[in-house]
Amino acid sequence: MKCRRSAMQILEFKSRTEQELRQKLKAKDYSEEQIEDAVEYVKGFGYINDRRYAETYILNRQQDKSHTKIMQDLMQKGIDLSIAEEAWEEACDSERSERDILREQVQKKLASIDVPDEKQLRRVFAFFMRRGFKYEDIAAVVRETVNSSDF
Repeated sequence: MKCRRSAMQILEFKSRTEQELRQKLKAKDYSEEQIEDAVEYVKGFGYINDRRYAETYILNRQQDKSHTKIMQDLMQKGIDLSIAEEAWEEACDSERSERDILREQVQKKLASIDVPDEKQLRRVFAFFMRRGFKYEDIAAVVRETVNSSDF
């Protein structure tokens, strides 16, 4: 009963994956049986749903992270790759490509810079590489945005 209450409190302010909830409960020294009971309890009320979590996560992050990075993040949170891919298909706007999203973000990033120098462009590249975008896509979009070919 106490473990169920802890599970509810953990989920009260932030949505979590099943794995994240299990880890939080394990850190509070509950037994495996108690944790299993609590997870099934909250699942029964629909408070935990990895598919719904994945769709929400994708919708909130597809504007600034690549497909690859989002999939890595979801897998680290304990969501199966097949569930994550299904959620991606469901959540994403099929008419906008990853390159279109990258183009918008690069334009926004470079808008405040009059004439970007090499150091600034390296920072822009690094910024988008950390978000999982492909080098070729970043290079093409940056070239196109600054109308320059000195990369």
